[in-house]
Amino acid sequence: PPPPPTATTSSNKMNKNGESDQMKWNVYVCQTPQSPKEQKTSTMIPPILDTFIQLSPPNLVSVYPIKLTSSSTGFGGNNPKPPIVRCIEQSTDASFLWNGGSIQQQEEGEEEVKALEITNVDSVDKVYRILTKYMGIKGIDPSARECLKYTYKGNAHLEKGEISSAIESYDKAIQTNYTEQEGIILLMRATA
Repeated sequence: PPPPPTATTSSNKMNKNGESDQMKWNVYVCQTPQSPKEQKTSTMIPPILDTFIQLSPPNLVSVYPIKLTSSSTGFGGNNPKPPIVRCIEQSTDASFLWNGGSIQQQEEGEEEVKALEITNVDSVDKVYRILTKYMGIKGIDPSARECLKYTYKGNAHLEKGEISSAIESYDKAIQTNYTEQEGIILLMRATA
């Protein structure tokens, strides 16, 4: 029998021509307001929604901001550590109902829907790992990951008034040669 589905199950399926296609995903990034204490420490956490948008191929991943209430976290009332990310595989054959954070059991014979809920997504590396390892997205440029890490680090330094460190981080971001972000990085560097 095939192994039970897990988060690491490959996302490749065969299309009508017998070619391998990567599955499409919807990613929901929690934008629930943080407590005042968490807001003070949030400058070191990169904007996770932006990171998903920047790293995800738009033809495979749709990214949406959501606001979760404590009753919709799917953790039985526990207080999971934000940011929370939900990844749900799109499928034209499978319909699912969202009920209090869990996916109701499929009828017999229906295709299973893969869904992940991950808490404490607080770095560019974690977003990259979710996309590549758990969702099986291929072809994400590693230089994009490095560029975003340095850019967000530069932004945090700039926010704290650490101008020299900000410029140094922006210079490292430019050195990654990820051209999609070059204009923004140069603007932020000039701002510093």
